[in-house]
Amino acid sequence: MMRRLALSLLPLLCAALSSCGGSGGSTAPTPTPAGWSRASTGLPGGGICSAIVTSGSSLLAGTRYAGIYRSTDGGLNWSVMASQPANQEIRALVLSGTTVLAGTSGGVFRSTDGGQSWTAATTQPANLTVLSLVVSGSTQLAGTANGVYRSVDAGVTWTAATTQPTNPSVNSMTATGTALLAGTNDGVFRSVNGGLTWTAANTQPTSPMVHAFAGSGTALVAGTIGGGVFRSTDDGLTWSAATLQPTEPIILSLFTATNALLAGTSGGGVFRSTDGGINWAAVTTTPANPYIYTFASAGSTLLAGTGGGISRSTDGGLNWSSATTQPTSQSVFCFTASDATVLVGTADGVYRTANSGLTWGPAGTLQPNLQIYSLTANGATVIAGTYVNGVLRSTDGGLHWAAPTTPPTSPTILALTYVGQTVVAGGSSGGVFRSIDHGVHWTAATTQPANGHISALVAIGTTLVAGTANGISRSTDDGITWTAATTQPTSPSINSLAVLGTTIVAGTSGGGVFRSTDGGLHWSAASVQPSELFVNSVTSSGTAFVAGTEDGIFRSLDDGVTWSKDSTQPTDPAIGAVFGTGSSLYAGTTSSGVWRYTP
Repeated sequence: MMRRLALSLLPLLCAALSSCGGSGGSTAPTPTPAGWSRASTGLPGGGICSAIVTSGSSLLAGTRYAGIYRSTDGGLNWSVMASQPANQEIRALVLSGTTVLAGTSGGVFRSTDGGQSWTAATTQPANLTVLSLVVSGSTQLAGTANGVYRSVDAGVTWTAATTQPTNPSVNSMTATGTALLAGTNDGVFRSVNGGLTWTAANTQPTSPMVHAFAGSGTALVAGTIGGGVFRSTDDGLTWSAATLQPTEPIILSLFTATNALLAGTSGGGVFRSTDGGINWAAVTTTPANPYIYTFASAGSTLLAGTGGGISRSTDGGLNWSSATTQPTSQSVFCFTASDATVLVGTADGVYRTANSGLTWGPAGTLQPNLQIYSLTANGATVIAGTYVNGVLRSTDGGLHWAAPTTPPTSPTILALTYVGQTVVAGGSSGGVFRSIDHGVHWTAATTQPANGHISALVAIGTTLVAGTANGISRSTDDGITWTAATTQPTSPSINSLAVLGTTIVAGTSGGGVFRSTDGGLHWSAASVQPSELFVNSVTSSGTAFVAGTEDGIFRSLDDGVTWSKDSTQPTDPAIGAVFGTGSSLYAGTTSSGVWRYTP
């Protein structure tokens, strides 16, 4: 599943203590009422800004998981809009006449009042993951994770293109005047009839994953993942590589400024070209966060949406400084405990608390925007699994970090656990990896689970259980060999696993919770499911199982047989991670950081 990618700095909300009168005029505090309160002091600010658009005299910024923000002073200051699209993972924004369209992971949303209010499209694209939007005359087009969709009524209704690009993941789109271009994971596709039918470019970029377009005079430029910038001078029919490339070849965004082309990269900041994209050079001062997802302009001011908020340039993109106030979001992916310290993995590294979540501080110095997808600990040794940066290890409770000598071959690590003294990692591809020296050296399992996308791992005694994108596998030899469970969950996409006593529960994508009482051999559905069946995370806390879903926290007091929703909830209902340790229970949310349960 797609992980949450944005962070913010939010204040600590403490539960109030009330008092009552007693005999003889004495007073005594009543216990703090049970419930959830925010516990995010010390977590980082910022957040991924993925799209910016001009609407009238305002600028609108779309963030990952924190919705839409608005600026009326050229991008210096930003405030959250009171009304939001129902899905707040904003991936694209475009203006069509006076209508603003937002592409999200839950479809297209429309605003006809400059972002003050939002409604869902009446007829959505069949694939709701909208990656890109473009307007061509009176036609609106949406690039989704499964093809191109068209609208001719300002985004109210959408229909699929008649002939699709052969690779259906449409990462970027642009209109050239005589043609429409779609950037996919398999190159550039063109349409000359308003997006109804698509054909591949005659000569493709040699790096086929195309994520951005821009134009400069008669030239077009395309940004690729890993191959830098490519140029076309014949409306996208043929492409050739730029002569002098940006030194960072992963291009996330492109923009046409007044006197230059701008390229936003993944970790390398901003590059400029003043000759139509032939030669590129780094800018003088790059944004503080070097992950550049989008560009826009407000008069003579240029804006960059980064992995840590919004930056501005008033000199054509040569020098950048951060906006005064930022869109804010805190996205949490995972937890673990190292002795008495709790650690949390976020979209901006690892943070630690030694006071039960009251305050958090950074766990060592890690590169900016390092997304931590998984954590596990054995005493003072902590292993962190990252997005595209492999495994990191710490031997002092997360204060200092080092890369392994021999890393797993999968760069994205979604799951980690210890079984005895062996640490086991699950990759987004490549299956299971093992280390018998606390993460210094890693080797692949000899016999892998049938599905190599390992999203969850848990140990019950000496048995390891792995949740994959297509069912459950087991290992009884410390992860060396794996066999499929005898009876599988009927909803096979497994997000999380947890153990309480002799019971294992599995949280799935759309099928709710499943249980096993025989070490993961056989699985059956819970009798009474959470009302939200997308279960992102499960944990055990005391005598209960706890589940984090897209609609809040659910709990089971009977070994996962029946589930009920907690009476109090974090205000952000999208729960990405839950974690119980000792008497403490934590929830990590999509955009409002960490919450702590007071029993």
